[in-house]
Amino acid sequence: MIGIVLGIRLLFKVFSLEKGSIRRPSLKRMVVVFVWIPLFSIHLLINRFFMLLDEVFFPSFKKQSTDRMTFIVGVPRTATTFVFHTLAKDQSNFTSFKLWEIILAPSIIQKYFYAFWLKKDVNGVLIHL
Repeated sequence: MIGIVLGIRLLFKVFSLEKGSIRRPSLKRMVVVFVWIPLFSIHLLINRFFMLLDEVFFPSFKKQSTDRMTFIVGVPRTATTFVFHTLAKDQSNFTSFKLWEIILAPSIIQKYFYAFWLKKDVNGVLIHL
């Protein structure tokens, strides 16, 4: 509830009609405020709903062991992406998220929902009907 009140208060402070203000209404600012922010908010609500469903249908997913994790850290241009892709190919020892999974489907049920909707399995292989 506090987030909604804060969001409404911030919405009224987005624009300023004062001369020389950097918050003067512009097309870019209006698109972000009236299109992108509401769509992103709806997207977040949908993600939270599916995460709640994960809690109901897969309560044991939190008990999954994460004893041996690997973090790839490095300065730019030091082949960290190459190492990531190389490790991601070894699916018997490593697991990694694809970008679409992180952004569109962070929950287990969402992955299966999108896989059914797109007629693909979770690993991206087409299902033969």
